[in-house]
Amino acid sequence: GFVGRMVQSAAPELYPDEQLALARSPAARRRVRTVTRDCRNERGGLDVTCFCREACPGHYLKLAQCLRDQAAEAAAIAAGRPRCAVECEG
Repeated sequence: GFVGRMVQSAAPELYPDEQLALARSPAARRRVRTVTRDCRNERGGLDVTCFCREACPGHYLKLAQCLRDQAAEAAAIAAGRPRCAVECEG
């Protein structure tokens, strides 16, 4: 949606230095580094897959496992329900 496109296209130099300076704890500095450097694609946009993997590794892994599970996909289709609904609510 809109937020995803906005975040993906926001270049790191558009983030206010004052706001980035507020990241004082190690975890906050790591999150800033993830968004401004580690998860950037070749065009400079945010790689949302990388960001999700780094921000929520446990939830990301569970979703990835579910998406690869062909039996779970077949069961969801047969039941007429969305695939990996529990993992997406996580």
